[in-house]
Amino acid sequence: MKVPARPQTEDGVLGALLLIVLEGVALVIARARYVPLVSSALVGGATCTVIVVLAVAHHHRTATRKARQRLPEAVDEPLFSADALAGFPMEAFRPLLLAPDPLT
Repeated sequence: MKVPARPQTEDGVLGALLLIVLEGVALVIARARYVPLVSSALVGGATCTVIVVLAVAHHHRTATRKARQRLPEAVDEPLFSADALAGFPMEAFRPLLLAPDPLT
C-alpha cells in the first residue's frame, strides 16, 4: 500500500515566502494614498490566515488525541462463530481455495 504524500515544511516556507513577495508587490503597485488601506487589508488577511491555521492544527491534535484514547469495543462472542458465518457461500469458494496458485 502506498502512503499518500504529505506536505512538507519546505512547502509551507516556500508558500509563506511567495506570499511575502506578493504582498510587497501589492504595496509597490498601490498608489501612495492607498498604501495604508492595502497594508491594513494585508495584515487583516494574514491575521485571519494565522487564526484558521491554528484552529485547524488544534482540531487535528485534539482529534488525534481522542482517537488514541478510544478503546476498541469488547466483543462478547467470537467473530467467526457458526452464526456469523451463516449464509457464507463456502461451496462456491472451495474450488478456488483448493486450485493451484496461478502466480507461482
